[in-house]
Amino acid sequence: MGAVILVFRVWMLRGSSPVFSDQDNPASFSPSLLTRVLTFLYLPAVNVWLLLCPWRLAHDWQMGSIPLVTSFTDPRNVASLLFYSALLLVLRAGCCRKDQEGRTLLLGLALMVLPFLPATNLLFTVGFVVAERVLYIPSLGYAVLVSVGLSRLGRLKAPCLLLLLLVFSCRTLRRNHDWESRETLFLAGLRTLPHNAKMHYNFANLQKDLGNPDLAKFHYTEAIRLWPGHPSAHNNLGTLVNNTSEAEKHFRLALKAHPQHAHAYYNLANLRQQQGRVGEAVALLEESLRYDATNRDAVSTLAGLYGDAGRPTDAENLYLALLAARPSDPVVHNNYAAFLQRLGRGEAALRHYEAALGLDPRHPVALVNTARLMRTLDHNTQAEVFYKRALAVAWEAEVGESLGKLYLNTGRLEDAEAAFTTVLTHHPEMLSSRVYLARVKLQQRSYLESEKLLRHVLDQDPAHLEALFQLSLLYTHTNRSQDALSLAHRAAHNCSKPPTLCARLHAHYGDLLNDRHSIDQAARSYRLAVELEPTLTHAHVNLGALYHTKGDYTRAWRHYLAAHGQEPSNTLLLENMEKLRRAQDLHASASIPHCLNKS
Repeated sequence: MGAVILVFRVWMLRGSSPVFSDQDNPASFSPSLLTRVLTFLYLPAVNVWLLLCPWRLAHDWQMGSIPLVTSFTDPRNVASLLFYSALLLVLRAGCCRKDQEGRTLLLGLALMVLPFLPATNLLFTVGFVVAERVLYIPSLGYAVLVSVGLSRLGRLKAPCLLLLLLVFSCRTLRRNHDWESRETLFLAGLRTLPHNAKMHYNFANLQKDLGNPDLAKFHYTEAIRLWPGHPSAHNNLGTLVNNTSEAEKHFRLALKAHPQHAHAYYNLANLRQQQGRVGEAVALLEESLRYDATNRDAVSTLAGLYGDAGRPTDAENLYLALLAARPSDPVVHNNYAAFLQRLGRGEAALRHYEAALGLDPRHPVALVNTARLMRTLDHNTQAEVFYKRALAVAWEAEVGESLGKLYLNTGRLEDAEAAFTTVLTHHPEMLSSRVYLARVKLQQRSYLESEKLLRHVLDQDPAHLEALFQLSLLYTHTNRSQDALSLAHRAAHNCSKPPTLCARLHAHYGDLLNDRHSIDQAARSYRLAVELEPTLTHAHVNLGALYHTKGDYTRAWRHYLAAHGQEPSNTLLLENMEKLRRAQDLHASASIPHCLNKS
């Protein structure tokens, strides 16, 4: 049976030996034969001591946990000498005695030594320094030898056995506590092996996940101090430091220590992208995927850069290759669907969102993305269902707000009010939800409540553009035209982004100027609006009407056509276009058409 297992193992490795790094077994990489021999002779003594006194236990003994024995003067050689002397004495005793006790000694010795031989580096190099798991079978031999020793104690046998069981039981209970959680395990490892770089690295990863960046940075730094060539510690530390040059230094050191470190290439690419060096970012991402083609984040980032560069086919090929490699990964389906949605291929995107939810019905991102896609397809009932499913999985303020916006945009004011109120109950700092609730109150004609909400937002953020816009609209409804104009001017002339919001603000300011018969200023605001958002129908219609009134039929017609391309069934627009046609058919001296409609 053992031969069959050995043959199977060789076949699995395709006839080659496993590849280990100097982190796994530092002694095997030492150029000094003396260091290798002395260290390998010392390690079995360490293992036997773990059986005799399992006080210093650790889940990982890599990376210099046991410093190399480099010379004959190292005092640890005494431990090696004592161990092998004791081993020979037990062997001699077993061989010399011909009774049952002698055979028991040989059996215990065989159970201790023979199963442990593969871990000694004598037959082949192993990928660990000390591994407590390899002591499971040797511990049977240890138990046999302990039984022989206890049998010689006479009347003290029972008390000594009870004491031994009590001590080992207490140690077992203490060790069970160490394994209760990831944090307790890593803390126990740090207590046992504070000079082990990997212990600090693992604890730093935990602190990073728990949102303690300062503590994570300290332990990554300590791991690097103990093991300067630790590539992953350099890489992860680079993601936490605030200084760009320092981050790049750590990514470079990670690649120097491990030239095929895919995540270091990925992080360096993100750095280049932030610096606007897109070409370098693309090259680094391609290099990252060369070493790890299944990195979802690298694929998504590179696909986005390909899309920005007008290479949608190359971007899609990345996703298709990743899907072929990870067909059962819901995140990959979700990311590909989001990519398709950005391309305007809604139906194809929906199929992959459904595939993602088929693999993981509680995938929160896929649920929200599907809801948003349903909104763009005007499937509002289905969108509501998916938003509610997402909220049932994990209540997120942004998702609750999206559901409220759905209700607001479909005229379900009471539902919208309930949704925004729920968001603000949990997250009163959500100014955007407060503005949306003010919009609901405005449509319900609760003007005082709406103004109170908007004033609260502006007290917190005086430059909140949407709040200024909504308060200006409220003042328009309550005949406070001068206040409305002042707020609209303030909002429009302090808006730089996003372009869509800025266009709406300039169009609204233009409406107020138009009502005050400030035609030239209104036209200027409408022009700014359509420059920022060429598809803003409202601004095109009103700008066309202004040009129409001034007799500039060519410009008027151009803006009417732009609006018609967006809303061909707009009744107001069609009436104005018909009036313009009649005006153009009149004699050059005919009067300018009057009573033009404004949106």
